[in-house]
Amino acid sequence: MIAAHEMAAAQDSLRANGEWERIDEADQHKAGIAQAYYNQLNHSVDARKTLEECQPMAKALFGETLESALELLNRQFHTVRVYVDAQYRGGGDAKFQEEINHAIWQGWPSEDENKIDKTIRGKMKIIEDTCLPVLRAEPKA
Repeated sequence: MIAAHEMAAAQDSLRANGEWERIDEADQHKAGIAQAYYNQLNHSVDARKTLEECQPMAKALFGETLESALELLNRQFHTVRVYVDAQYRGGGDAKFQEEINHAIWQGWPSEDENKIDKTIRGKMKIIEDTCLPVLRAEPKA
C-alpha cells in the first residue's frame, strides 16, 4: 500500500533529484509509484543488513534450516524490487502484469495465492519455531 504522504514524498524525491522534469508527464504518476516503493524498500535497509549479518550466527547456533529461512526472507525484498522495476518499465502482457501485482501488493489477490506472502509466512514460521522457544526459556535458578 502506498499512502498519500508516501506518494508526495516520492514525487518530492524525484523533483529534488531533477528527475521529475525529465519524465514524460504521462509517466510521472508511474514514476512516483515506483519511487514510493523504492523509498519503502530503502527504509528497510538497516533491518535487512542486520538480517543478513545474523545468518552465520544463526547457522552456527541453530543450523542451516534457520540460516536458509533468514536468507530467503531477506531475498523477498530484492524480489519485490525486481517486480517494481518491471512495472515501471511497462509490465508487458496481462499475465506478467498480474504476476507483478501478486509480488508488490501484499495479500493480492489473496494471502493464500500470493507467493511472496506465502514465502514470508513460511520463513517466519521457521524462524519463530526455532528462535522463540530459546528466547522464552526461563533462566535456571
